[in-house]
This record gives sequence, structure tokens and C-alpha cells, in this order.
Amino acid sequence: MFTDQAIDTLSIKLERVHVLADILFSLLETNPQAQILAEIIMETSLLPSSY
Repeated sequence: MFTDQAIDTLSIKLERVHVLADILFSLLETNPQAQILAEIIMETSLLPSSY
């Protein structure tokens, strides 16, 4: 099982990935393939609402 510290660390890393994907999405507005990739990254990097 994960410890609380491991969960916190993963949470921080996922937040960073989400922010980077958001930036990527903004920078590559004219590239639909990049937007789809950024959207997938953003969706998969969201934490469940229970955390």
C-alpha cells in the first residue's frame, strides 16, 4: 500500500504534469494533434476528487 507521503508526492507530480499539459495546449493551439495529446495528458493527470 502507498503511504501518505507517497500519495502526496504523486499528487504533486500529477499536478505538475497537468500544468505542463495546459501550457502545451496553449502554445500549440494551431495543431489539433498536439491539442488532443495535451487534453489526454490533462485528463489522465487529474486526481480523483476524494483526495
